[in-house]
Amino acid sequence: MSEQLNLVSQVILTILGGIIAAATGIWIGLTLDKRHLKEKIRFDHFTQIKSNVLEPVRKSLMQTVENYTTNEQHRYDSKTYEELMKMPSHWWDYFSATESCDPILLEDLPTHFIELPPLFDEVQNLIRNRTMEYLKLRIKTSLSLADRFKKFKTPDGTTHLFPENELEMAAHAALMILMGYHRAFWANLDYTLTQNGRIDLVLQVAKEYSTGNGLEFILLQDLIRTTLDKTVKKIGQIELLPILPGNCPYIKV
Repeated sequence: MSEQLNLVSQVILTILGGIIAAATGIWIGLTLDKRHLKEKIRFDHFTQIKSNVLEPVRKSLMQTVENYTTNEQHRYDSKTYEELMKMPSHWWDYFSATESCDPILLEDLPTHFIELPPLFDEVQNLIRNRTMEYLKLRIKTSLSLADRFKKFKTPDGTTHLFPENELEMAAHAALMILMGYHRAFWANLDYTLTQNGRIDLVLQVAKEYSTGNGLEFILLQDLIRTTLDKTVKKIGQIELLPILPGNCPYIKV
């Protein structure tokens, strides 16, 4: 009798063990499926944030920074900037790097990257509030540089050392130096001014202005460029992250 009971008990335990094992397997499978689903939702949500918030802002800022750069051919005279500033409205008055972002994803952004909205606000306020000042300082510095080069005379003191066409070249080369450009970026100007024996004077004047009449322009130029660059860099670093940090209603399962 006892042997029969033991046999029955073993059978029951075996069945229960099978049931428990099956239930455990199902539970583990469901848990893994849920985890995989959550990971996929998180990945997809991060992809949406990248495509509809981070990438548009980064591209907008990279385009905006072009307004605070120059090159050898980009020699706007003072009248060009003055006419721009006299217009009834200006692009910088309404500047917003987040203009083309998805509003829902933009609102969700601080949940994952709390440091980004303050950076966006900093850039927006700087562009809106100080671009007019930047242009005025750029005009002032360019005109001042031209006047400075006009003071150089030939040895007999009768004529200007710099002909009219070289005067513009010298002023622009000095401005590019003040804006932080290496000589390789104004190689043609460098070559012409060197051939004509004027390059040392250009370097001399640029050095004078770096701590004198051009300092205010340099500081504002650096502030705007640095703020734009650090924001673009931060966005780029976030775009390379493998996993979206933080939690929000969009990634709940």
